[in-house]
Amino acid sequence: MKKESKLHFYDSFVCTASDCPFTCCQEWAIGVDDRTYACWQKKLKLNVAATVTTNESGSGYKIALNDKRECPYLTKEHLCSLVLRYGDSVLSDTCAGFPREIHAFSNRIEKTLVSCCPEVVDFLNREKVQIVGEADFSWGNTEEEQDEKLLYDLRRDMMRLLGDEGYSLLLAYQMIFYIQLDAMRHYYEDGEWIYERDQYFHGKILEEMSQTIRNLPVDRRATLQERNELFLDLVANYREQGMYTRALQPVLMQAEALESLLESSEKTEAIEHLLLSYGKFEEELSAYTGLFRNFLVAELFTNLVKPLSDMESVTVMLQWIGMEWAGMMHVLFLQWLADGQKLSYEEIREWIVLISRMMGYDEDDIFEYMENCFEDLIWEWGYLHLLLP
Repeated sequence: MKKESKLHFYDSFVCTASDCPFTCCQEWAIGVDDRTYACWQKKLKLNVAATVTTNESGSGYKIALNDKRECPYLTKEHLCSLVLRYGDSVLSDTCAGFPREIHAFSNRIEKTLVSCCPEVVDFLNREKVQIVGEADFSWGNTEEEQDEKLLYDLRRDMMRLLGDEGYSLLLAYQMIFYIQLDAMRHYYEDGEWIYERDQYFHGKILEEMSQTIRNLPVDRRATLQERNELFLDLVANYREQGMYTRALQPVLMQAEALESLLESSEKTEAIEHLLLSYGKFEEELSAYTGLFRNFLVAELFTNLVKPLSDMESVTVMLQWIGMEWAGMMHVLFLQWLADGQKLSYEEIREWIVLISRMMGYDEDDIFEYMENCFEDLIWEWGYLHLLLP
């Protein structure tokens, strides 16, 4: 039997059902596996033609949301009518498992929880994330297992650096992206290259790297402009489909006003005021540094390395997670502006959940998005420095 590692609160998670402030039963794809489809149709005699549709790919099924973009089986009390009538056993694999994910590797099982759920965010906000069982694995000498070990060791050391409160979160993320780019270059160019922790994570090397990054110039206006453009691109499809309208409408108004202002060559006084406001926003958001530090550590554990990952896919996922985080910080700034320069924990939690859901793509779709959105699939380090200065 394979050994396990998992987020320390994995076994403590319980769905809050009707008490959930952001139900998973609305406004996104809810998968229905073949077993469940057959059960609903043949055993329960449900009218699945009215409540289930095929996926866009033509294979597999998903719930057909109603006019409110809710699951048709969701009651007014935000409970599942199928569970109330038949019990948990009739749930689809998606509904029964969410927000849990299980990844099976050659030598271990990893169990995690995705941040698309507000209860998971509450856990992240309460205490420092720990990975239980991460030191208990043995590794074989096959090429496959050695490649898995390389990615595992890199991710472990990156998570430790992100969790180190001696470094700011922005700085730590820039450092781990630099390390990943350099490790990928060695891996593909040096043949029998072997990763050793002290190559990158030795105290002296980290201090030199951090000092170099701290001394680089930062263009806050360019950062806001790039984040704003990425945010508008990210939400374009959801906007066209009328999804998440209640949450998106006020921040989209701010984003469009911001786009006009930042593109102006004349409104220098207004732009200076905006940048001062952003400095104030960053100060207020710093109260939630622990939450975001936990979020990023959990994201790396959940999404950075999966079965069949390689050095290129890990680099792309590190970029994607960086985009996700930049998108969260930007939409929170837009919300802060829309709310008269104030922000509650509940709003922060809602946007973490919402952006996580918006960016919860399959790996193939992530690669397609990155290839279409950027000139090169793999970024130059300077681009991440622009996004997360």
